[in-house]
Formats: sequence, C-alpha cells, structure tokens
Amino acid sequence: MKQKSFFLVTALGLVMSLLLSTGCKYNTKNLENPKWESNALTPLVSTRLTMQNVVGDTTLRVEGDNSLTYVYKKTLLDVPLKNYLMIPDTELVTYARLDSLKLASQTITYIYTLGRFARDLIATGVPTNIFLGNAILASHGSTIPNIPALSYTSGPTSPWQEFNATSLFKSATLSAGFLEVKMENHFPIELQNLSFLIRNKTDKATIANIVVPVPLEADTGTYTHTENLAGKTVEGSMEGQVVSMNVPSTNNVPIDTNKAIIITLRAYDLQASKATAVFPTQYLKNEKSYVVYDMGGNNITKIKVKSGKIRIKVESALEDTMYVLFSVPKAIKDGDSLIAEAKVPPAPPGGVRVDSTIAYIDGYEIDYTYNQYGGPGVTVNTFEQIFKVRIDSTGIERTIDISDSVKVTYGLYDIVPEYAEGWFINKDINITPGSVDFSFFDKIQAGTFDFQSINMDLTVENSIGVNANMYVGGKIKGINTRTGNSVTLTSPVIDNVVTITGPTLSQKGQTITNTYSINKSNSNIQTFLNNLPNKIVYEGVAKMNEGVPSTFYINHAYDFSRAKADLNINIPLNGVADHLTLLDTSNISFASTGGVEIAEGTLKLMIDNKFPFSAAIQAYFIDANNMIIDSLFTNGPSTAQAGKDNGAGLITEPNRTVMPTYVNKDKMARIRNSKKVIFKIVLNTVNGTKIYSDYGIDLKIIGDFKYTSSTR
Repeated sequence: MKQKSFFLVTALGLVMSLLLSTGCKYNTKNLENPKWESNALTPLVSTRLTMQNVVGDTTLRVEGDNSLTYVYKKTLLDVPLKNYLMIPDTELVTYARLDSLKLASQTITYIYTLGRFARDLIATGVPTNIFLGNAILASHGSTIPNIPALSYTSGPTSPWQEFNATSLFKSATLSAGFLEVKMENHFPIELQNLSFLIRNKTDKATIANIVVPVPLEADTGTYTHTENLAGKTVEGSMEGQVVSMNVPSTNNVPIDTNKAIIITLRAYDLQASKATAVFPTQYLKNEKSYVVYDMGGNNITKIKVKSGKIRIKVESALEDTMYVLFSVPKAIKDGDSLIAEAKVPPAPPGGVRVDSTIAYIDGYEIDYTYNQYGGPGVTVNTFEQIFKVRIDSTGIERTIDISDSVKVTYGLYDIVPEYAEGWFINKDINITPGSVDFSFFDKIQAGTFDFQSINMDLTVENSIGVNANMYVGGKIKGINTRTGNSVTLTSPVIDNVVTITGPTLSQKGQTITNTYSINKSNSNIQTFLNNLPNKIVYEGVAKMNEGVPSTFYINHAYDFSRAKADLNINIPLNGVADHLTLLDTSNISFASTGGVEIAEGTLKLMIDNKFPFSAAIQAYFIDANNMIIDSLFTNGPSTAQAGKDNGAGLITEPNRTVMPTYVNKDKMARIRNSKKVIFKIVLNTVNGTKIYSDYGIDLKIIGDFKYTSSTR
C-alpha cells in the first residue's frame, strides 16, 4: 500500500510564505506578542486501495483479459519416503571362540637301531645281556647262529630319545587332540610285549605309555596306537624310551646294526585351552548363516542402497593379528558381491584391542528373498551372510588362553534406500493440527461477496507404490477471528475417505495424480467463504497401506517418492458485493514548528473511484495508542459513486467525488494529535461484475487551514 505523510510547515520558510501570500493579515492588537493569520491548502494523506492491496499481490493472478483471480494453496499432507519407510540400524554380535583355536599338526620320527639296542643291553649290567650286546656289535655284517630268549628292561641310566617340537609350541594344555604312535619293526628278530614311554622332558609327566599287545614280526611287524591327549599338558620338548620287550630264541640271525625300530609320532586336531605356541594360519570362525534383519515392521524383498554403511567392531585379547571378513553374496554392485574386511592388530599383553572398520555400501542392490530352506515361498528381510575370523601365522610365539575371547559387533547403519520393494508397514501419518492466515479477508471487516464461481480442488499425488486413505472430513474449518464465528467445510468429496492412489509395480517411478473438485453445487463453500474467514484450521490422518496384508509384496518406492495432498482455491473476483467492508490505514502528521499552528479549517476527502461498486467512506483519526480520537464526517460516511462504465461492463475512468467537512477549533485541537487515519470503505453493487487489475480507489485528505503564527 502506498502511504504518504506530510509535515505541514517548516519554521522560517513557512512564516515568510505566510507574510507574502495574498490574504495575509497582521494582528496589531498585541504588539508584545504579534500574530499572523494565513489560509493554505495542505495535502495530509494520500493512499490508493486496490484488490492487490486487499488480497496481497502474491495471491492474485492476472488472467488473459486482465481480470483478477484469487489463488490460494495449502499443503495438507506431504509424506516423503524417508518419513514412511525407515530402515532401522541393525546390530548383531558374534563371538569367535578361542576354544576352536588349533595348534599345528606335527609328525616326529624316532629311530631305535639294532646297534642302540645292543648298547642298551650292555648298559643293563646283566651278564647275559652284556654278552649278547657285544655279540651283536661284533657280528655286524655277519650272522649269529643263535640268539637266546631274553627279557629286556631299561635301567635308571638308560638313555632317552628327545622329541623336539618347540618350533611349533612351547607348552600346551589341550582340550582336544590325539597322538598317533606307529611302530615298525625292522629288527631281524621278533619283538614281544614291547613297551614304549613318551613323557615331557621338563616335568617328566607321562604323555603316552604304550604296550604293544601283539608280537611284531621280524623285518615287517607294525602296530599303531592312538592316544587321546584331552586334558594333558604337553611340552614342546618331549622324550621317549623303549621301556621293555621280550625276544624269543632265534637261530641264524643276520646282523645289520643299522636296522631299526621306527617309531613315528603324529599329533593332530590339537585344540588348546591354553598354549604358548606359534599358531598356524587358521579360521577361528568360518560360517554361513541366514540372518533376518529388523526392517521396522516392513517386509522387504529388495533394496538399492542410496547411502549406508557396514560397521565391524572387534574386541580382542588375542596377541596376534586377526582378520575379519563379512560378505553378503546377494548384495551386488557392478557385478561383485559385497565384502567388508577388517584387520585387527595384536592386543597388548594382558589387554584388549578394540578396533572398528566402516565399509560404505552406497549403490549396492540387496536381495532379501533368500530361502534358506530351499522350499517354496519367499523369505523376506533375510539374506545369506558369510562371516570369517582368521589369524595368519606370523612365526612368532604367542600365549593364548581360551578365556581370551574375540567379540565382533557388526551390522547395517544409516541405510537410506534409493529404491525398495516388498510390503510397507500399515502406518498412520497424522496431519498435524495447524492453521494458516487466509489473507484474502484480512482487510474485510463485514458484509458478503457472493462469488459467481468458486473452484476449490483437493489435488492428491502419490509416487510411493502404496495407496493411502486420507481422512479430513469435518476437520477443515474457516474461522473469522474478528467475530469468533467458524464454519466447517463439508462436501461428500472429503467427508469420507479420500484415496491417494499410488503407482503399481509396472508404473514404478511415476506419479499418480487425482483431483477432487469442491464447488458451490457439492459443498457449502459459499457459506464457508461468506463467513469471511481470515484463518483456516485443519487436521486429519492418512492411513498408509490400509488393509493390505503383509504377504502382498507389491509395494515399492524411490527415494524421491512422496504422497501429497494440496488444497487449491481459485476464486475469480466476479460477484455481488453486499456491504463489503474494507479497512485501510495511512500515516498522518499535524506537526507545528516555530509557533506556527493550525487553527481551524476545512478537510476535504477527494475520492477517485474506479471500482464497479459505490463506496460509502468514513475516516477515523487514531492517536499513538491506537485509540480513535474523532471521525472525519460528523454525520456518518459519505458515498462515492462507482467508476464510469463504458457500456460494455468495463470501468474505464474513475469517478471523482470531493467531500468537504468543516473542522472547528475544538475538533482541530483533537485531531492534531492523531498519528494514523483508518479509512472504512463499504462497497455495494447490484449486479455481478469482474474485478480487473487496474481497478482501485484513490483517497486524499486535503486541509484548507487557517494558520496562526506568533512570536515572543
């Protein structure tokens, strides 16, 4: 709105103009306080009121014929996909138990030669044994006619053969494992009741005491014994000894002192509850599983990830480098499956190492329909995953206790889908109670405007592959805050359910738009607007996927998808005004300086009316406290005629009306304190008419005042 305020005088310049102007009168009655009196025309207020001022430029549309249409739009519902389909973070915990940690399998061979046996016989100190031992040693390469039957038992000084496995472990308390002992007799004599002892070298604890229950034939006899090592503590330095054996009487025995009893020890499947060892490369965990992920109640069959990540957190007391691998075979990007790996350095001695790795999975397409049972049907929210925890042999000796567990926390975080399919949850989206200022009636205080046509549309659009039912019946109200009256908008179009149809699978990526028309023939829209509402309140609910079973995997959406409902009002300014009352405010100032004051005079309201309505106009003077001081016209408003019609229904020229009113000294003393002027304009017309963009009313208040100036 264009408003103007004018200061009436300036000190010396105005006084001089009063002295020189025609009609200036010098008052000589009081020479000590001389006064001058003068008449002058002064513009006080100038304003222009158009429909753009009343309604607001941003809500008026100029049509092709230059007529005006009020346009109003309010979004009642706007549901982006992220507010409907939310994928919660999913965190899983697994443990790589060290009780599965294995020591390296190992094989050690012990050769007990015939020559060694001869020396052991001599070492017993038994005369017959000494004789036979010397005979064997002396007969190398020849034949002894007869070896008499004998019984050999090792003595306290009999030597032990060392088995050295310290390159693999120093000490191990075994929870499982086996020691296989294979004996091959290559002596030229049969051996009976052979007993062989294996023990730790340091603590002398027996590992295996083997008694061969069958004779070992000369040259070819073999026997294999398996010892269960569970619960035993085995040192890397062990030793073995032939404890005893019997030899039957044998004739014509060829002697080769290099012939031997070959004893082969093979330890395997060794699992240690505690060990100091060089651990071989191995998997602590290597499993395939089928995991059902939490999808916030949704049944998802497919997702393309716009953004998201896998986080792997490892808490390890293992004093060795560890590798964690997590893969999802049915998560594909550029033809490759999803693999996330983490390398965890060794934990400090006696401490715990915590390490985290993040892998971003943007752009991966994940299939959640893996049927782990291989039968018919679809398993949703599920995928096959492979999880591995591996240590690599470093060649460095480590001490490990099975109480040193490895905890792995992993999962999907911050998943934002670019596209998703499946069944999306039944969810109520509340249309939060709200209100909006309806500027069209802000300056209209009373009366009615019978619009010849009103177009109100409820436009719903949906690019989420889910139908939504919106309920707003009885929840849209227009309130006139000046009167306190409210009118509820009613129409069969909105009183029941409004279906917001989504695209089918074959239409994915498209937006389905439907428009529901609300007009004077199917609603109370005229009554609704005749209440002159300057505030519209609303609320409601949208029920997403209402009534669709969770086994119908037909829903789909892209990240840009949304369900939306807009209330659109288009009102051509064409109708009949009946005491349509407008208010407009302008600033005013009756300043005085240098002793120059307004004494009395005439205020003239000049009206140029280019509206097609007659206008009854009154002006009110307002003080600094926004209180009415006085009115312009004592006997009520004065009427200005409508603009000049060219005969074709168009107003081409304004109609000028000048309304003078005399202001005496008392009234002038009151209104000189005013700061604003409120114009109250009441419009009336009989026939419906269009309002064009150049229609308006210009108002000016001009003062024809008598000024008084005095000096001391």
